Amino acid sequence: ESADIDLSVKNGVGVSSRINLYELTAVNSSNGKIVSLQWDQLNEPLAIPPATSNPFIPSLTTFTLNNSNSNIKSLVEILPDKLKYAMDVFVNPNGNSSGYNDFAYDTSALDVSLDVTIPLSLVANDLVLQDTVDFSLASQEEGEPTIKEGTFTVIAYNGFPLNAIPQLYFYDEAMNFLDSLFIASSLIAAGKINDQCVVSEKTKSVLVIPVDEIKMNHLRNAKKIVIRAAFATTTSGACNSYLKIYDDYLLDIKLTGSFIFYTGY
Repeated sequence: ESADIDLSVKNGVGVSSRINLYELTAVNSSNGKIVSLQWDQLNEPLAIPPATSNPFIPSLTTFTLNNSNSNIKSLVEILPDKLKYAMDVFVNPNGNSSGYNDFAYDTSALDVSLDVTIPLSLVANDLVLQDTVDFSLASQEEGEPTIKEGTFTVIAYNGFPLNAIPQLYFYDEAMNFLDSLFIASSLIAAGKINDQCVVSEKTKSVLVIPVDEIKMNHLRNAKKIVIRAAFATTTSGACNSYLKIYDDYLLDIKLTGSFIFYTGY
């Protein structure tokens, strides 16, 4: 819904400085999306005051980019993994303005950082969360009954205000992919939202998946499950736009099974 970025400059040199930011471009290298910053202070000189001595205190100057003065939300929304920038840093641009009282130490530095604040209030479409857990279907000891086929049941308690489409991927000990559980998309319904647009109660969904003998052979060798869910925002009454996500929201998933065993006798 919104995003703020603080461009912070820490000046550890006892001289005035200036920064000119010409370009800041967000890049998502996985999907090729690129968004360049539009900001009312782009290409404008940004003055940086000097550090002070006795005691030595670096100066800290912060420039805030938000929804009202820039398109910073658009940069954050593409979930970038790279930032491209072009800037000039001018040290002592005004010459001897301090009467020969400029100074620098061997530890002096000029540091520039970006601090991002994002309230987690969003509209979601195919937002993916996943987790990896250990898995063991049955013993492989000789002479013990073998699972031939059966039915898995996924019991989900969804505490997010988001519908979810789940998938379970099975891997061996070396994380080599073996098989997936769902053949067709199945829906885990969103949690119940109150009139403050906060989840007041988890919603229970029960998904039944038959597993044939071929798939069961794959699953018997599985040691890990990757539980993956793609979320999409739900709407209810006045809660039809951005929804806040709180740190106590949870999606609990339990996997149970009913099996036919082959004894070999």
